[in-house]
Amino acid sequence: MANNANCNNDSTSSTTVDLQIFLRKSDPLPPPINDTLRLVFLSDTHGRHDKIPLPLPEGDILFHLGDASDRGNISVMRSFVRWMKKNSFHKERIVIDGNHDRDLKSLDGPSTVDFMAEYEGVATVLRNEVMEFSGGKMAVAGVTRDACQSRNFTEATNSVRTWSESAKGEGEKKRVDLVLSHAPPYVEGGGRGWERGSKRLSHFVKGVDPPLHCFGHIHYERGVRAFDSEMVMINCATTWNRPVVVDYCPQSKKALMIHCPVP
Repeated sequence: MANNANCNNDSTSSTTVDLQIFLRKSDPLPPPINDTLRLVFLSDTHGRHDKIPLPLPEGDILFHLGDASDRGNISVMRSFVRWMKKNSFHKERIVIDGNHDRDLKSLDGPSTVDFMAEYEGVATVLRNEVMEFSGGKMAVAGVTRDACQSRNFTEATNSVRTWSESAKGEGEKKRVDLVLSHAPPYVEGGGRGWERGSKRLSHFVKGVDPPLHCFGHIHYERGVRAFDSEMVMINCATTWNRPVVVDYCPQSKKALMIHCPVP
Protein backbone atom coordinates (compact mmCIF):
# COMPACT_ATOMS: atom_id res chain seq x y z
CA MET A 1 0.00 0.00 0.00
CA ALA A 2 1.45 3.37 -1.01
CA ASN A 3 1.28 6.63 0.90
CA ASN A 4 -1.34 8.91 -0.71
CA ALA A 5 1.08 11.86 -0.67
CA ASN A 6 2.79 12.67 -3.95
CA CYS A 7 6.36 13.23 -5.09
CA ASN A 8 6.17 16.06 -7.60
CA ASN A 9 7.20 19.64 -8.31
CA ASP A 10 3.69 21.06 -8.24
CA SER A 11 3.58 23.40 -5.25
CA THR A 12 -0.20 23.80 -5.70
CA SER A 13 -0.87 20.12 -5.09
CA SER A 14 -2.73 19.49 -1.85
CA THR A 15 -0.92 16.18 -1.39
CA THR A 16 2.66 17.49 -1.68
CA VAL A 17 4.52 16.68 1.57
CA ASP A 18 7.33 18.21 3.54
CA LEU A 19 10.06 16.08 5.09
CA GLN A 20 8.74 13.60 7.67
CA ILE A 21 11.26 12.24 10.19
CA PHE A 22 10.58 9.25 12.45
CA LEU A 23 13.14 8.74 15.23
CA ARG A 24 11.32 6.86 17.99
CA LYS A 25 11.81 3.10 18.26
CA SER A 26 8.03 2.77 18.47
CA ASP A 27 7.46 4.59 15.17
CA PRO A 28 6.24 2.12 12.54
CA LEU A 29 7.67 2.33 9.04
CA PRO A 30 5.11 4.20 6.92
CA PRO A 31 4.16 3.00 3.44
CA PRO A 32 6.15 4.44 0.52
CA ILE A 33 5.25 7.89 -0.76
CA ASN A 34 3.97 7.77 -4.33
CA ASP A 35 6.61 8.10 -7.07
CA THR A 36 9.56 8.18 -4.66
CA LEU A 37 12.58 5.89 -4.58
CA ARG A 38 12.65 3.92 -1.34
CA LEU A 39 16.25 3.67 -0.11
CA VAL A 40 17.28 1.19 2.61
CA PHE A 41 20.56 1.76 4.48
CA LEU A 42 22.80 -0.50 6.56
CA SER A 43 26.17 0.41 8.06
CA ASP A 44 28.60 -0.86 10.68
CA THR A 45 27.08 -4.31 11.00
CA HIS A 46 30.47 -5.74 12.07
CA GLY A 47 29.46 -9.36 11.62
CA ARG A 48 26.17 -8.89 13.47
CA HIS A 49 24.09 -9.06 10.28
CA ASP A 50 22.29 -12.16 11.55
CA LYS A 51 20.83 -9.93 14.31
CA ILE A 52 19.11 -7.59 11.82
CA PRO A 53 15.34 -8.21 11.86
CA LEU A 54 14.03 -9.94 8.76
CA PRO A 55 12.53 -9.43 6.33
CA LEU A 56 14.45 -6.32 5.37
CA PRO A 57 12.30 -3.32 4.45
CA GLU A 58 11.31 -3.44 0.81
CA GLY A 59 12.77 -0.75 -1.41
CA ASP A 60 14.41 0.16 -4.69
CA ILE A 61 18.04 0.25 -3.52
CA LEU A 62 19.84 -1.37 -0.58
CA PHE A 63 23.02 0.32 0.67
CA HIS A 64 25.78 -0.77 3.01
CA LEU A 65 28.05 2.08 4.11
CA GLY A 66 31.03 0.12 5.34
CA ASP A 67 32.28 -2.14 8.12
CA ALA A 68 30.37 -5.23 7.07
CA SER A 69 33.51 -7.01 8.26
CA ASP A 70 34.97 -6.84 11.76
CA ARG A 71 38.64 -6.30 12.64
CA GLY A 72 39.76 -7.20 9.13
CA ASN A 73 38.18 -10.66 9.13
CA ILE A 74 37.60 -11.72 5.51
CA SER A 75 35.37 -14.61 6.64
CA VAL A 76 32.97 -12.12 8.24
CA MET A 77 32.85 -10.16 4.99
CA ARG A 78 32.06 -13.30 3.02
CA SER A 79 29.34 -14.22 5.50
CA PHE A 80 27.74 -10.80 5.09
CA VAL A 81 27.82 -10.99 1.29
CA ARG A 82 26.06 -14.37 1.41
CA TRP A 83 23.50 -12.91 3.83
CA MET A 84 22.90 -9.91 1.56
CA LYS A 85 22.42 -12.10 -1.49
CA LYS A 86 19.96 -14.33 0.37
CA ASN A 87 17.91 -11.67 2.16
CA SER A 88 17.92 -8.64 -0.13
CA PHE A 89 15.35 -8.54 -2.92
CA HIS A 90 16.01 -4.91 -3.79
CA LYS A 91 16.39 -3.97 -7.45
CA GLU A 92 19.93 -2.67 -6.87
CA ARG A 93 22.56 -2.88 -4.12
CA ILE A 94 25.32 -0.31 -3.55
CA VAL A 95 28.23 -0.58 -1.10
CA ILE A 96 31.31 1.32 0.03
CA ASP A 97 34.17 0.25 2.26
CA GLY A 98 34.83 1.01 5.92
CA ASN A 99 37.91 0.92 8.12
CA HIS A 100 37.27 -2.72 9.10
CA ASP A 101 36.81 -3.90 5.49
CA ARG A 102 40.52 -4.34 4.89
CA ASP A 103 43.68 -6.08 5.96
CA LEU A 104 44.37 -4.33 9.27
CA LYS A 105 48.07 -5.16 9.00
CA SER A 106 48.28 -2.37 6.41
CA LEU A 107 46.67 0.47 8.36
CA ASP A 108 48.97 3.13 6.95
CA GLY A 109 48.76 2.08 3.30
CA PRO A 110 46.59 0.30 0.76
CA SER A 111 45.08 -2.96 1.92
CA THR A 112 46.92 -6.02 0.61
CA VAL A 113 43.58 -7.86 0.27
CA ASP A 114 40.66 -6.36 -1.64
CA PHE A 115 37.77 -7.20 0.67
CA MET A 116 35.33 -5.33 -1.59
CA ALA A 117 35.98 -7.80 -4.41
CA GLU A 118 33.79 -10.21 -2.43
CA TYR A 119 30.76 -8.21 -3.60
CA GLU A 120 31.32 -9.10 -7.26
CA GLY A 121 28.02 -10.12 -8.83
CA VAL A 122 26.09 -9.15 -5.69
CA ALA A 123 26.46 -5.37 -5.27
CA THR A 124 27.99 -2.33 -6.97
CA VAL A 125 31.09 -1.02 -5.18
CA LEU A 126 31.66 2.73 -5.44
CA ARG A 127 35.26 3.94 -5.15
CA ASN A 128 35.53 7.75 -5.40
CA GLU A 129 33.13 7.81 -8.33
CA VAL A 130 29.63 8.74 -9.43
CA MET A 131 27.17 6.30 -10.95
CA GLU A 132 23.52 6.54 -11.91
CA PHE A 133 20.92 4.07 -10.67
CA SER A 134 17.18 3.40 -10.96
CA GLY A 135 17.21 4.05 -14.66
CA GLY A 136 19.09 7.34 -14.30
CA LYS A 137 16.75 8.74 -11.64
CA MET A 138 19.42 8.80 -8.95
CA ALA A 139 23.10 9.77 -9.09
CA VAL A 140 25.21 8.44 -6.20
CA ALA A 141 28.77 9.43 -5.30
CA GLY A 142 30.71 7.01 -3.10
CA VAL A 143 33.86 7.98 -1.18
CA THR A 144 36.42 5.39 -0.08
CA ARG A 145 37.82 4.84 3.37
CA ASP A 146 41.29 5.70 2.10
CA ALA A 147 40.10 9.10 0.84
CA CYS A 148 38.55 9.86 4.22
CA GLN A 149 41.59 8.57 6.11
CA SER A 150 44.04 10.62 4.04
CA ARG A 151 41.62 13.57 3.84
CA ASN A 152 42.34 13.67 0.14
CA PHE A 153 39.17 13.98 -1.91
CA THR A 154 40.83 14.97 -5.19
CA GLU A 155 39.83 11.81 -7.05
CA ALA A 156 36.25 12.01 -5.83
CA THR A 157 36.04 15.73 -6.61
CA ASN A 158 37.31 15.20 -10.15
CA SER A 159 34.85 12.36 -10.69
CA VAL A 160 31.93 14.51 -9.57
CA ARG A 161 33.06 17.40 -11.77
CA THR A 162 33.49 15.21 -14.85
CA TRP A 163 30.11 13.56 -14.31
CA SER A 164 28.21 16.80 -13.62
CA GLU A 165 29.59 18.44 -16.75
CA SER A 166 28.75 15.50 -18.97
CA ALA A 167 25.11 16.56 -19.48
CA LYS A 168 24.21 17.57 -23.02
CA GLY A 169 23.09 21.10 -23.72
CA GLU A 170 24.63 24.47 -22.98
CA GLY A 171 24.58 25.55 -19.37
CA GLU A 172 23.05 22.27 -18.19
CA LYS A 173 24.60 20.57 -15.19
CA LYS A 174 23.58 17.38 -13.46
CA ARG A 175 23.37 17.23 -9.67
CA VAL A 176 24.47 14.37 -7.47
CA ASP A 177 21.52 13.14 -5.40
CA LEU A 178 23.39 11.28 -2.69
CA VAL A 179 26.91 11.19 -1.27
CA LEU A 180 28.02 8.08 0.61
CA SER A 181 30.96 7.92 3.00
CA HIS A 182 31.82 5.65 5.87
CA ALA A 183 33.31 8.46 7.93
CA PRO A 184 31.10 11.25 9.28
CA PRO A 185 31.36 14.93 8.37
CA TYR A 186 32.06 17.64 10.90
CA VAL A 187 28.85 19.37 11.98
CA GLU A 188 29.25 22.27 14.36
CA GLY A 189 26.75 22.00 17.20
CA GLY A 190 25.56 18.61 15.99
CA GLY A 191 26.59 16.71 19.13
CA ARG A 192 29.77 15.03 20.31
CA GLY A 193 29.85 12.34 17.61
CA TRP A 194 29.03 14.82 14.86
CA GLU A 195 31.64 17.31 16.05
CA ARG A 196 34.28 14.54 15.83
CA GLY A 197 33.74 14.31 12.08
CA SER A 198 36.05 15.41 9.28
CA LYS A 199 36.11 19.08 8.32
CA ARG A 200 37.67 18.23 4.95
CA LEU A 201 34.89 15.73 4.28
CA SER A 202 32.36 18.43 5.18
CA HIS A 203 34.06 20.78 2.72
CA PHE A 204 33.92 18.12 -0.02
CA VAL A 205 30.25 17.35 0.61
CA LYS A 206 29.28 21.01 0.65
CA GLY A 207 31.10 21.42 -2.67
CA VAL A 208 29.12 18.56 -4.21
CA ASP A 209 25.92 19.99 -2.69
CA PRO A 210 23.77 16.84 -2.69
CA PRO A 211 20.31 16.82 -1.11
CA LEU A 212 21.38 13.80 0.96
CA HIS A 213 24.60 12.61 2.63
CA CYS A 214 24.59 9.22 4.36
CA PHE A 215 27.40 7.66 6.43
CA GLY A 216 28.12 5.65 9.59
CA HIS A 217 31.22 4.86 11.69
CA ILE A 218 30.13 6.58 14.95
CA HIS A 219 27.79 3.90 16.24
CA TYR A 220 26.27 5.85 19.12
CA GLU A 221 25.43 8.96 17.09
CA ARG A 222 22.89 7.48 14.71
CA GLY A 223 20.42 10.16 13.70
CA VAL A 224 19.56 13.04 11.38
CA ARG A 225 21.07 16.52 11.05
CA ALA A 226 21.14 19.24 8.38
CA PHE A 227 23.84 21.54 7.02
CA ASP A 228 21.06 23.81 5.78
CA SER A 229 17.49 23.60 4.49
CA GLU A 230 18.69 21.94 1.27
CA MET A 231 20.95 19.16 2.60
CA VAL A 232 20.06 16.39 5.02
CA MET A 233 22.68 14.16 6.67
CA ILE A 234 21.98 10.75 8.20
CA ASN A 235 24.20 8.59 10.39
CA CYS A 236 22.92 5.15 9.37
CA ALA A 237 24.89 2.99 11.84
CA THR A 238 22.91 -0.22 12.33
CA THR A 239 25.23 -1.92 14.81
CA TRP A 240 22.36 -2.34 17.26
CA ASN A 241 19.51 -0.97 15.19
CA ARG A 242 17.10 -1.58 12.35
CA PRO A 243 17.91 -0.31 8.85
CA VAL A 244 17.36 3.34 7.99
CA VAL A 245 14.71 3.93 5.31
CA VAL A 246 14.40 7.05 3.15
CA ASP A 247 11.75 7.97 0.58
CA TYR A 248 13.53 10.19 -1.94
CA CYS A 249 11.80 12.23 -4.63
CA PRO A 250 13.98 12.29 -7.78
CA GLN A 251 11.83 15.02 -9.37
CA SER A 252 12.16 17.60 -6.60
CA LYS A 253 15.49 16.13 -5.40
CA LYS A 254 14.40 15.99 -1.78
CA ALA A 255 14.08 13.37 0.93
CA LEU A 256 10.40 13.28 1.88
CA MET A 257 10.50 10.63 4.62
CA ILE A 258 13.28 9.38 6.92
CA HIS A 259 12.67 6.43 9.24
CA CYS A 260 15.69 6.27 11.55
CA PRO A 261 14.76 4.86 14.98
CA VAL A 262 17.45 5.70 17.53
CA PRO A 263 18.18 3.91 20.84
